[in-house]
Amino acid sequence: MTHRYLLFFPLLLLSASCVSSGSYSELKEQYDSIALRNQVYEQEVFHTDSLVASVLANFQQIEHIESMIDLNPQRGASSKSLQERIDANMQQIADKLEANHQALEELSQKLQKSNDTNSSLYLMVQMLKQQHERQREQIESIGEEIELRSKAIESLEAHLKRLRREAHRLDQEQKQRAESLLAREQALNLVHYCLGTKGDLAEMRLYRNDRISVDRANLDYLTQVDKRTFISLPLQSKEAKIHSVHPSSTYKLEADGRGALTLRITDSEGFWRYARILIVEVF
Repeated sequence: MTHRYLLFFPLLLLSASCVSSGSYSELKEQYDSIALRNQVYEQEVFHTDSLVASVLANFQQIEHIESMIDLNPQRGASSKSLQERIDANMQQIADKLEANHQALEELSQKLQKSNDTNSSLYLMVQMLKQQHERQREQIESIGEEIELRSKAIESLEAHLKRLRREAHRLDQEQKQRAESLLAREQALNLVHYCLGTKGDLAEMRLYRNDRISVDRANLDYLTQVDKRTFISLPLQSKEAKIHSVHPSSTYKLEADGRGALTLRITDSEGFWRYARILIVEVF
């Protein structure tokens, strides 16, 4: 069409040289009108080319962004950061698809106004629409897969939280059992002793009516020890008497260089077998 206009313009000028001034003015107006239509046509062609170019560029960018979406990340990658990156990529693709949709709609409207159904532009628009639809369907498929994987990840994370809570509960129970066993073991190995003169023992309610009795004894006055580690007791006296019942074969009374005695337990289990309170009177 452009070439037809360009051939027509010289003919108009040539004819103008053979006509009167009035006819020339009329021909000049026709020429200006044709030139204006030609300028509008060129602008329409440029705008159409720009729309087609933008659609093609968006196709390439969509393919590039799509290749960046990794649904099988390496181990150690944060599921949160991965999801954020995928969401950002999918949003970019959605924006590109929407831009292509708008551009193709505008091209379709131009074709409808021109009633042109056989030109190369018509064929190109149809091809672009087909490519746009294929990309849209492919992106929808990827979106569905992402949604399925997101739900699977949420399910796994919820299961992992339950496992962690259960592990924490079991760990707390194990700690409580261990503490209970430790307390029980300590209680089983807990013994008491007291050391003092006859008057001291009487104040502790251990010496009554000239005999030792622990029935009404105040245990706050006694010292508690672990029988597994309690193996000796310095008596700080040269004379002592053990009132509680302990086999003589399970202990010794040893004197140092100054004659001060020390009770040394040689058989802990045997020593505490018959009494869990050691009562020693010193003189």
